[in-house]
Amino acid sequence: MEAPSGLGGAVPVPASQAAKKEWRAIPEHSFRSNGSEVRFNGLSEILEVQNSFEVQLKEHMNINADLKEQLHEREQSILELERKLEGKDRELRSMKIDTEAVCFASHLLCSF
Repeated sequence: MEAPSGLGGAVPVPASQAAKKEWRAIPEHSFRSNGSEVRFNGLSEILEVQNSFEVQLKEHMNINADLKEQLHEREQSILELERKLEGKDRELRSMKIDTEAVCFASHLLCSF
């Protein structure tokens, strides 16, 4: 039985030496080398894509953290503005009540 050439293994010796029936080994390097190179290139590309995604993930995580910080700062600003507005509303109501009291006390006709 003959092993297919290129796949490695043993091949019969040429007919001139057939009486001896010796077998010699042929290198499997060429076949395996191509497979290894393909596997190595594939692995290399996978690692490159994985690294790219990891970099993108870190960038997105940093952007997300920055956006959360900005949102927190804006929420704090909104709360502060709401407190100021409530204070101004109280002042306005107080001034309005004072004005009504003065108008009533002096018997003036004031319209609001």
